[in-house]
Amino acid sequence: MKNKIILSLSMLLLNVNIYSQVLQESFENILSGWSQFQITGSVPFSRTATQANTGNYSEYTNTPNAVGFFSTTNNQAWLISSPLDLSSFEEIQLSYSERNRDHPGSIPSDPTQQVLYSTNYSGTGNPNAATWIVINSTNTTTSWSKKIISGQIPTDSNVHIAFRYIGDSFNFFVPFTDREWYIDDIEILGLPCSFTTTWNGSSWNNGAPNTSTSAIIEGNYNTNSHGSFESCSLTVNSGNTVNIKPNTHITVNNNLTIDGTVQVRNKASLLMTNDNALISVNGTFNVHKTTTTLNDNNDYTYWSSPIENINISSVFTSPLYNQGRLYYWDQSAVNAIPYGGSEALGEWISAAGNTMQPGKGYISQSPTSGSYPLKAKVNFSGKPNNGIIKLYGNEAVYNTGNPNDDINLIGNPYPSAIDADEFINQNSSSISGTLWFWTHNTSNNQNNSGEQYTGNDYATYNLTGSVGTSKKATTGGVKPNQYIASGQGFIVQTIATVDTIIFNNSMRIENNNNQFFKPTDTKNTTVLEKDRIWLNIESDNGGAFSQTLIGFFEKATDGIDQGYDGMKISEGWINLYSVIDTLKYAIQGLSSFNSEKKVAIGFQTNIEDSATSYKISIDNIEGELKNSDIFLVDEELNIMHDLKQGVYNFTTSEAGNYPDRFTLQFTQTTLNTEDLKSTYDFIVVNKDHAINVKANTTINSVKIYDMTGRLLIDQNTNKSQVSDNTENIAKGSILIINTYFENNSYMSKKIILTN
Repeated sequence: MKNKIILSLSMLLLNVNIYSQVLQESFENILSGWSQFQITGSVPFSRTATQANTGNYSEYTNTPNAVGFFSTTNNQAWLISSPLDLSSFEEIQLSYSERNRDHPGSIPSDPTQQVLYSTNYSGTGNPNAATWIVINSTNTTTSWSKKIISGQIPTDSNVHIAFRYIGDSFNFFVPFTDREWYIDDIEILGLPCSFTTTWNGSSWNNGAPNTSTSAIIEGNYNTNSHGSFESCSLTVNSGNTVNIKPNTHITVNNNLTIDGTVQVRNKASLLMTNDNALISVNGTFNVHKTTTTLNDNNDYTYWSSPIENINISSVFTSPLYNQGRLYYWDQSAVNAIPYGGSEALGEWISAAGNTMQPGKGYISQSPTSGSYPLKAKVNFSGKPNNGIIKLYGNEAVYNTGNPNDDINLIGNPYPSAIDADEFINQNSSSISGTLWFWTHNTSNNQNNSGEQYTGNDYATYNLTGSVGTSKKATTGGVKPNQYIASGQGFIVQTIATVDTIIFNNSMRIENNNNQFFKPTDTKNTTVLEKDRIWLNIESDNGGAFSQTLIGFFEKATDGIDQGYDGMKISEGWINLYSVIDTLKYAIQGLSSFNSEKKVAIGFQTNIEDSATSYKISIDNIEGELKNSDIFLVDEELNIMHDLKQGVYNFTTSEAGNYPDRFTLQFTQTTLNTEDLKSTYDFIVVNKDHAINVKANTTINSVKIYDMTGRLLIDQNTNKSQVSDNTENIAKGSILIINTYFENNSYMSKKIILTN
């Protein structure tokens, strides 16, 4: 018992020294997040190679003296950090190195050199508008010295750290007289964990961990059996295994040490929240991923690595994976691979043997062996990615300024899902705001004359919502949700000449890590309904499919809105799309809903068979649209169809693009139903195993559909009364009766078959 007490005490004492790094700046790279502000004078803080404590650079300012003249203006310069969230820590420690350097001449008095903090600085503008507290005022020697300040910085959610230099004015004629202040190696550490609890294989010795508790694993842990948990830090000791099972998670708010084994299973998550947390992996860390169903070994899957510095060929190993079928996308290259597509720019470049860059996307062909259809299992092993990950310029992403180009393949770099909306909003200056996900919903067509895959297999997502690639997908063609799974590669369109795409821990979430954007039953957020409608189009021959989404938002306009409007980046056999300025959009966000809105809907078919018929239907409606009429106007046939009554069926004489074929509207602009009934004395009678349609005008044809859109009866007539036998239709069936009159007017009625 005595040994156990001593051991627990030593662990607790050791825990006091487990600091997490919040900020580190050595000035070796161009400043990111820091700002400088000049109150008076002309010498701001700037990066210099003249002096350095470590590395090659430091930050400095000075008090200038005009040669041979009186200088009466003192120099006041500020160097200010980005806002820091220190609210999860118990104590903060700041350290930095500094030195002064005097030039020849005399200085009447030393400058003021201060370190300060503020909790109410806005982050921009004159810092004197905020309240600043001085935590150190220094007058250093000419040699480098390190300063450590503990316990004086508050654990607040909005803290700025600043270095302020106030130099005296000069009143003498000595040239080249000034004092320079150099700063280097700034580090802020937080003491996050007040307590420690240890798992012994069956229980926690100090209660379940929480945000203030370091968790130590001294026995095997299974999240299915023992539950998901959150901890301040996590240590997995040698000889012990943590199994994070599907649809569970472990959240670590600060440092992670793995001397044993951690297995993150498919659809499971390891979430880290501190961008500057220290990660040590001396044991084993694996992220297991399972693809959606693959048709055959010609299918491709889009990937991104959740592991640091991993070789793609060690993940997709030979001979199971053809090393000649591992690629990354280079938008700046000229397309050269036969049958690789018809893009003016961009090419798939061989990635075999390459280190997978965090945040960059890659693709792999399916396994060379196996019984198809199958789901491939892939394992990423090493040190997990964490914190701020940036893709810079042409190194990883590419932009030409052409809005119809600049397609780049990137991916979620973490072993947890990320929130797509957060990713879009935080990268609004770099990307269009629409994400495209490859679904391999259609098999490789193996032709020798053009593209081998249909571009309509890209599912689309933005702030308006998402559209899928099939109605009943067996291979991942469902609509993306708001969450991008770990290991998932996806496409973005860049919009800036110089691009920086960023990932960080604020985008990460605990759950919703289901494989490749499949729907999930587990959500850690409440999703409010938006005013949205999804429309599907299907062919009766071959099962061609397309979907489009229309949404209405206060923040959107009826023009093009970044993040709310998503173009179709390629075409399939058939396409249903909305139109903005002659361009085709898979997703369109409009201003707030009202019943007077009208949306131009285009239709394109590449099916040559004129006998093929098509049907347009509502896939889903949300918000105010549930209470609104929804009409599809066929501008070519001058027909208004109530989509809430059932599907709209039509044909076209030839393949082609018809951007003006349809209009979606929410009020009836021709005679309403009651007017039509009155004008034509229109009635439908269900009696004696027959449906009888009567009118006081000539009926050209009657088409009867079931609720799946299947055409049951198609009768042409030139009479005012039509009778159709229903003996072969099940009693209780819901039927849509479309009746077309001699003057091209049209009515639709829904009935329940009673006999």
